[in-house]
Amino acid sequence: MRTEQEIFDELAALCVSQGFAHAIAFFCYRDNFVGYNEELKGEDFAKLFSDERLIRTEISTLIGLMARGVIDLTLPSEETLGHYITTAEFLLKELHEVMLQPMKRDFAASLKETESLSPFTSAEVLREAIFYGAESAYSFQYRDLAPRKYARDEQWLVKNKKFSAQQAKELISTLLKLQEEKSLINLKETKEKSPELRTFLPGFEFTQAEVVERSGQPTEIVAAVLDSFSFANDGNPTFVALNEFNATDLHP
Repeated sequence: MRTEQEIFDELAALCVSQGFAHAIAFFCYRDNFVGYNEELKGEDFAKLFSDERLIRTEISTLIGLMARGVIDLTLPSEETLGHYITTAEFLLKELHEVMLQPMKRDFAASLKETESLSPFTSAEVLREAIFYGAESAYSFQYRDLAPRKYARDEQWLVKNKKFSAQQAKELISTLLKLQEEKSLINLKETKEKSPELRTFLPGFEFTQAEVVERSGQPTEIVAAVLDSFSFANDGNPTFVALNEFNATDLHP
């Protein structure tokens, strides 16, 4: 079995491939959007609990690794895009299996001991549980509770960041609605295109002018919020291992 770092490095090399952003867009759409007909039902959400679905931390890893190189948005061939998708899934599964090994080892060791020993006292074991564990809250809860969480920082935010927590919350809500609409439009348009021209990436693209128009907020406020959460495009130099700092998590 290969080491975690060997797999991580191979995944990093894949993510800086030309047009890999289209593979990430495919994962974002496939594993986060729920389609339904006339009425939304419980079974429509079943795919969100599939072992084949990539979770947020896995997709964030792909984004962070892509940002380590020059982000090339050229649409790859249908065959190349398929290779990106299947290879990324394979490497992520291999990565997960390697991270499970300490838990398997320590569980086996605890069963051999006469005294009951908990394998969860090891930091090495907990890494897998932390990376693949469930979210602590829904994304809309982080968004909606932000004004209350940062209420005492209001003056500092306005002075140093040029926007309030409430303004940021409203703009994020606008962005989410805009993304939903664009993704739906792109999906309809994609179905009419030939396979080699299909991509989900346009559904995740937007301009500052679009956000200003949709939100009704002043241009300077929109620009300040977008700038604060935008990646510096510096090659994400700290993200050299799975447990190291990934700048795109803070600046998506």
